[in-house]
Amino acid sequence: MHYDAAMKGDRTTWEATLTKRNQHTLDHRGTPFYWWDTACQRAEIGVRYDFDREDKVTDTRAKLFYKRFNEDGSHRGKPVPITLIKEEGEWRIHIASY
Repeated sequence: MHYDAAMKGDRTTWEATLTKRNQHTLDHRGTPFYWWDTACQRAEIGVRYDFDREDKVTDTRAKLFYKRFNEDGSHRGKPVPITLIKEEGEWRIHIASY
């Protein structure tokens, strides 16, 4: 949902996938602001993300990898990690890569 929302330019849905702390810093030009800006740049050139694999998963933390593809379907570098933490019973993005 995180990457899909970013590629569609749906900031409301994308922001809802972030931890509360990341949501709070989004408007202060912190790291989450950079993530959104980068996601928009990637979307403009047609990059898409497909789930690749789980790396480390516990009851409260997970690290997943996503493959990146160019608009023509070719691979765009190595898979990128995304780290989630369980916050108030829901998985939220703690660290994202684009």
